[in-house]
Amino acid sequence: MTVPFLQRLNRHLADTAQIAWCERRCEGCGATLDPSFLDDYCRESCRPAEKPVVPAFVTRTPAARIHSFRLTSAARALPGTYFEDVDPLAVIEAAGWRCELCGGEIPKHVDRYDPQAASVDHHLPLALGGHHVRSNMRAAHRRCNISKNATHPDDLTCREQPSPPAETDGFRLPAEGGGDTVGSGRGPADRSDLAQSSPGTTEATDPNQ
Repeated sequence: MTVPFLQRLNRHLADTAQIAWCERRCEGCGATLDPSFLDDYCRESCRPAEKPVVPAFVTRTPAARIHSFRLTSAARALPGTYFEDVDPLAVIEAAGWRCELCGGEIPKHVDRYDPQAASVDHHLPLALGGHHVRSNMRAAHRRCNISKNATHPDDLTCREQPSPPAETDGFRLPAEGGGDTVGSGRGPADRSDLAQSSPGTTEATDPNQ
């Protein structure tokens, strides 16, 4: 593309954006807005009312909570899944309003769709053969529950707790593509023969000291 063409294109885009700005209308009543007015509404009465905050579970009756929780769980369960009538709020209160996935506190008065909102996680996911029983449930943030999804508990444990480093008798394993690196203080007393035999060897300092 040539420079004159790009200049014409930029002028055209700028003119189009200016026309669109001058033709803006109030999103509430549809009246034409003054170009110098930066808001999308011409008056406060046109602005929609904020949606009320609806906390998870606490505003519903126990029967409604049990029924809704069972219906949403049945959509993910495998054939033959056993169901108990469990009040999700009782699960959360038994955990002291603390997420049993991340350990953080679950706020009581945030909206039910907030990432921090309360939810109930099935320890062994229903999609992997878990049952809808109290012993298979735990309190969780909504974001933690969604993040876990249908992960098997064993896979989640392995991912959260990496395996310990291999024992090296106080000496670090050789780095890829490099020479041997000798640790200090935990191996045999005299390692000078190793340092002298290899000109590229460097003595490492234990970061824990």
